[in-house]
Amino acid sequence: DAPHDEPLFTTEVPGGFRLVFQMMAENFTKLFKGDLRRYKLGRGDRISDQSNAIHRIADKIAKAMGVPEFELYISKEHPRILVVENTVPPTIIVGQALIEGAHENEIRFIMGRSMWLIKKAMILPALLKPEDLELLVASVVRQYKDGFKPGDVDERQLSTLTGQVRKLTKKMKQELMPFALECSGRSVKPRLLGPAVINAGNRAGLLTCRT
Repeated sequence: DAPHDEPLFTTEVPGGFRLVFQMMAENFTKLFKGDLRRYKLGRGDRISDQSNAIHRIADKIAKAMGVPEFELYISKEHPRILVVENTVPPTIIVGQALIEGAHENEIRFIMGRSMWLIKKAMILPALLKPEDLELLVASVVRQYKDGFKPGDVDERQLSTLTGQVRKLTKKMKQELMPFALECSGRSVKPRLLGPAVINAGNRAGLLTCRT
């Protein structure tokens, strides 16, 4: 379904970048494990009841997009938050203020955006700080281009992460190579990729709405 993604992404997001994250999704989860504790979520925040109206909409969109599993929380502590956390299965956290009084299309936008990030393995690009995403992209490129170092990336951090990524890419090094190398082009601005992915997710959310 890659051709259908093209209208959602701007030219800032190369196809190789997207494929790197799709191919490495499971491995990257080992490096960047989601931690729900920082959101101060309580047991009462988790929405697991299948008959809950919000969960019903989320479940319907998940099935349509091919997302097999997800967790859903409504946060009182962070009333305006909207984030997909990199847990197994992925966790969607929505602030209570975004849900209260929301029309069905508004909920469909929230869930469509979130499910799209999950389906396209774009959770980390949307979640990481720009400098951390740049570091991760550079560590993948370094598997094929020794000495690659964009901008003012910290060399010590980059060397450490490159070693960690090397262990995770052994079984797919050849398959990953063309997509990783595409991320090394001068036109690729790693620190701008996160916002570009979020914009694409917003477009996906709008397409999920009925109007």
